[in-house]
Amino acid sequence: MSISAISAVRKYAIQHYGNLISVEEPEFDSIDKTWVAELRSDYPRIIQDDRSPNEPVLKFLSLRRLGTIRIGENLEPSEATS
Repeated sequence: MSISAISAVRKYAIQHYGNLISVEEPEFDSIDKTWVAELRSDYPRIIQDDRSPNEPVLKFLSLRRLGTIRIGENLEPSEATS
């Protein structure tokens, strides 16, 4: 796996989606000659029980397959989910 491909995908994700969206490890598609990474998020939620308001619980909602980022061999984005 190319370290440059990982860096390019992560940089694109941060710049275009923000810090709540992350990416899976990119995989090389030998047919299209591109790197493809899936978008995901572990969205934080605070749950509070009214019976004990001073004890909030932090849970994460795991969201997978939100879209993809595809970058070419030149490490430039060729396609990405809006």
